[in-house]
Amino acid sequence: MVKTDRKAQPYFSQPVRQIALMILVMVMFGLGGWIAYPRVAAVFWSNIYLNAFILFVFVIGIVTCFWQVITLIWSVNWI
Repeated sequence: MVKTDRKAQPYFSQPVRQIALMILVMVMFGLGGWIAYPRVAAVFWSNIYLNAFILFVFVIGIVTCFWQVITLIWSVNWI
């Protein structure tokens, strides 16, 4: 078997599809929450502190995911 001296050049692309999917899921989640709010409002307001804490942790998780993708964008630009 003959081996060639060709080396593959790495190609890094921006995570545009991932960001678009993340935004699409956020919009769908917001729309679902807006539709479901009249039915679940009484349950949410019955224990506001616990539910607000759960929502706060959820928002921190979302921000962390977006931050990781932004860091990936910076890394791809650097490379």
